[in-house]
Amino acid sequence: MAINEPKNLISLVLGLILLALGGIPLLNQFGVVGFNVPEFLLGLVGQVILYIIAAGGLYLIIEAFMEGMQEGIGKVTFIVGLVVLAIGLIPLLFSFGVVQFTIPFLTSTVFNVLFVIEGIFLVIAAFVIT
Repeated sequence: MAINEPKNLISLVLGLILLALGGIPLLNQFGVVGFNVPEFLLGLVGQVILYIIAAGGLYLIIEAFMEGMQEGIGKVTFIVGLVVLAIGLIPLLFSFGVVQFTIPFLTSTVFNVLFVIEGIFLVIAAFVIT
């Protein structure tokens, strides 16, 4: 399997973008790096963060089926995708009045950690042989 296949290239690019969007602010917050993601990107991500997380969770679920659910990494990717999808969808549904509860512990740090987790799994999915 070559990385230039469309499925693999999409997973790799999305994974690296999510790793950067989550990893750089985390590293900056912990004082590891002295720079952060540009403000306009942080503002953009801040406005659509739940959509990005929910879409990333859905894409992880799709990747799990493409990797093969019988293998270990496919099952783990599927479970992570379900959890991430729920974490993205519940606050969205709450904001539209569809559900009457939300997740109280969602902070910018939690969102950045979710981005890093999604990014790692998408990068792994780019290299998994199916």
